[in-house]
Amino acid sequence: MRRLFAVSLITLTYLSTSHVVALDKISQLEIDTRGIDSRFGLIQLSNFSRPVTNLAADSLEALARYRFILPPEADRQVKLEAQLENSLTISHPSGGITLTDWKHYRSEWQTLQRLDKVEFAGPRFADGEEGRFPSVTTKEIHQILNKHPERSESVLRQAENCTTAMTFPCSVNASLVRVRLMYRQGNDWSILHEIRFDLPPP
Repeated sequence: MRRLFAVSLITLTYLSTSHVVALDKISQLEIDTRGIDSRFGLIQLSNFSRPVTNLAADSLEALARYRFILPPEADRQVKLEAQLENSLTISHPSGGITLTDWKHYRSEWQTLQRLDKVEFAGPRFADGEEGRFPSVTTKEIHQILNKHPERSESVLRQAENCTTAMTFPCSVNASLVRVRLMYRQGNDWSILHEIRFDLPPP
């Protein structure tokens, strides 16, 4: 299970040695969720020596309304990209199981819309993207589910009806969105930091 943290004000401060050139332009990144997910508030990320920050969002719709804000000294040599990840869920009256550590569908990276010099819109994905998933068989689903610590005999029996990823009780749902902060040096783009937003199961 991915580790999450999300509070009203999150401030992460690290000392970076590998991105000195970028950090003189990008001292922090703010994620404004106020008025959308008030329990998260304003999230502030400062310096980026750790490669990944794990956060949470209530839904794709809420995440699309987030605003990513760079400091005023940031310039056009910076961009944000997002990628959607889908997982398989097996529904059951006693509680569904989402296989977050198994196969996934991952979308192409898309560039977030720049609203002005320092502000970017939240990620929006194409219609139908949330329902995409690799081809799987009933046998594969049953085998991986049999290894899951929360499985039960009842869930295993019900999963035998999953002839595809989209056959009830199986379904596909967005489980993770990655947002990466990119900066350009010459003709090349490099990743400065990645933020992973876990999404709740259906």
